[in-house]
Amino acid sequence: MSAQHALRALGLAAIAVSTLGSSPSHAPRRYHFEGRLVAGERFERVFADSLHFLLRPADHEGWSIVVVGDDSSADFAGIVTPPFHGPNPTQIDSWHFDPRDSSGASPGDDRGFSFVTNRRDYASASAALDVMLWPNDRTDAAVDSAQAVFDGLRTGSGALKITRVKLEKLEAGSPARFDSLSFEVDLILPHP
Repeated sequence: MSAQHALRALGLAAIAVSTLGSSPSHAPRRYHFEGRLVAGERFERVFADSLHFLLRPADHEGWSIVVVGDDSSADFAGIVTPPFHGPNPTQIDSWHFDPRDSSGASPGDDRGFSFVTNRRDYASASAALDVMLWPNDRTDAAVDSAQAVFDGLRTGSGALKITRVKLEKLEAGSPARFDSLSFEVDLILPHP
């Protein structure tokens, strides 16, 4: 074998080894699923072995996007998805789709959200958020420290895309109410 062929073979071997060395375990884990609900139904999908994606019903008025762990009922999404006052992307309310309100969301809207993946990070987020939202007599340094803890949390990301909405018959003077909702969900876990 010529020196040129030997170098080419060595180069290809190096590429192969470097490709093998970049283990898929270092890539973020992704999950995709879709579903359909009628008003009042609950949706649950287990992902990452110990996390649960939920759509919790609120009568005919909508659903809440929730992520919980096997060992917890704490909402891992709500604690790290702003805004923390007022309407939030984790809330899917029927009035968002009322055609009588020109400011309503459209069925193709994505609901982007974040989530922590364990109780320890939930507790850290909760403590930091308490200081950030209600600083009261705390020093600026304490608030800055809480913000740094919150910003440093490893979070996953999710998007719920609403693909179809059916509302009950709209009547004058009454609020919009869901009949059914179809959706797709994409979840990405943080790097290990």
